[in-house]
Amino acid sequence: MSFEKSQGRSGPMSFPVGQSENVALQDQPDFSVAQSEVAELVFDSAKHPAAAGLRASPAQARQLLYRLGTVCVDVCMQPELGSQEIVLLGQLLDSQQPGRGMGDIPVSLLCEDRPISQNKTNAVGEFYFGFRALHGAQLVFGMTDHRKLIVPVPDMDA
Repeated sequence: MSFEKSQGRSGPMSFPVGQSENVALQDQPDFSVAQSEVAELVFDSAKHPAAAGLRASPAQARQLLYRLGTVCVDVCMQPELGSQEIVLLGQLLDSQQPGRGMGDIPVSLLCEDRPISQNKTNAVGEFYFGFRALHGAQLVFGMTDHRKLIVPVPDMDA
């Protein structure tokens, strides 16, 4: 899914510089008391060969789609050329309410259960993280005070 097309925009998503750092770590909800649910991976572009005639590139974006019930998480991971930085763009959607974004949902990037960065989804459910390549990372969404959605983030080279 293209974020621009799904939201009727013609340009890329616009996030202020450092937006993923805007939400202070101490301002996030306490996920330790919440019920954890892990989303199922339903699509991974790395598991599908490139179309005939197309060259694979080491800097190629990776598209992932996760689902848990009616909630879908669309993720695009793109390595930054010439660095070990990864850009992760995503959107949190509810298939029962396709015209309404899942905005203002806390989302954390964790590595080995330690917070790396935290943010909130914007009005249409989009979120953004920029980070160095991590192993064993996951996204955690605070759906309610008592429910969290976990999305495993695969390594770019996996």
